[in-house]
Amino acid sequence: MATTYLNHTQSSATSDKKGTFSAWVKVNDAANLAVFSGHTDSSNRVALYFSETLRIYGAIGGSQSLYFITNRVFRDVSAWYHIVIAWDTTQGTEANRFKIYVNGVQETSFATAVYPPQDADVYWNKGTTSLVGARFVSAIQNYFDGQMSHVAFVDGTQLTPSTFGETDSTSGIWKWKSITGVTWGNNGFNLKFENSGNLGLDSSGNSNTFTVNGNATKNIDNPSNNHCTWNPLASKAIGTVSWTLKDANTNFDPTSNTNQFTTGTICPEKGKWYWEMKSVQGSATDWPDIGIMFTKNISTHMAATGNPQHNFSYAAAMGASRPGSPALGPPGENSGRSANSFLLSSALLSPKTPSSISSSARPQCASSRSSFFIRS
Repeated sequence: MATTYLNHTQSSATSDKKGTFSAWVKVNDAANLAVFSGHTDSSNRVALYFSETLRIYGAIGGSQSLYFITNRVFRDVSAWYHIVIAWDTTQGTEANRFKIYVNGVQETSFATAVYPPQDADVYWNKGTTSLVGARFVSAIQNYFDGQMSHVAFVDGTQLTPSTFGETDSTSGIWKWKSITGVTWGNNGFNLKFENSGNLGLDSSGNSNTFTVNGNATKNIDNPSNNHCTWNPLASKAIGTVSWTLKDANTNFDPTSNTNQFTTGTICPEKGKWYWEMKSVQGSATDWPDIGIMFTKNISTHMAATGNPQHNFSYAAAMGASRPGSPALGPPGENSGRSANSFLLSSALLSPKTPSSISSSARPQCASSRSSFFIRS
């Protein structure tokens, strides 16, 4: 399991009762994944994390101070989510003290909603230790598994999502925009992840640079250029599987001597597209097939034969073509199959003509440049 996270020790806050946090995230598997947390110790802490739902838990003096669980679940591994948390505990109306936004829209449906008391401190900003990609309970845990882009914190102001994103006038999709005109406050930071040698570099002007722990890696998949990756949800739909997806779902590693397969997260509806992959581990007897899979009735056929049917594929061992296997030729029983001990790496899917992607497909936003992912 990856144990990668970023940490920074804060100075005195502009306000320990007001602030805004914004992050673009793409999850591998939304189960107990921490996004942002702050703590002085196990009794005084707060954390934003996924457990299929989005959750925020805070404690002061060992007692719960706030707790939110959304009814919405976050299972889409193909899309970037924009999460904004904005708080001002000086507000007299409790619903105004803590606001959660997803893709520009305020979240109002909760399984649990415990608002902080008026004038309560929030330990994201109280001279605490800040963690991006992990949370502290009695120790650092719940490391984030996925990708993050443009992680920002504003100390002392409760803002709206329009500071960090906007709706595309053509597609209606919520998209990233450059942050301007913000008063960051003492502990504010803006992590763009553009410097591969210093991924924790703060671009707010405050020099609140984070320390990187573990194997964070700069990535070109970001909210402005959403890439196709291997899809754990589609693969799990066939029943029992025996493989591991690694490195932000870009590496596929079968772990048993049986037919195993996975698919991509983006299915183009029209236009000209291409994808890239590389077989980086295996032997002359391993036969990874790469190609086009028709998903109709795939679960039924896999259950009966252990082999996906009706595909166009190219099959090759490490450096040799499989005898009798056509290159993207007619469908056959031997196509689309993944074998024993090889690793398929760096699945990408990009349009040759950008306009070919429909407005119902994944976001293609303005000019966000980079993200980081957690290397397994």
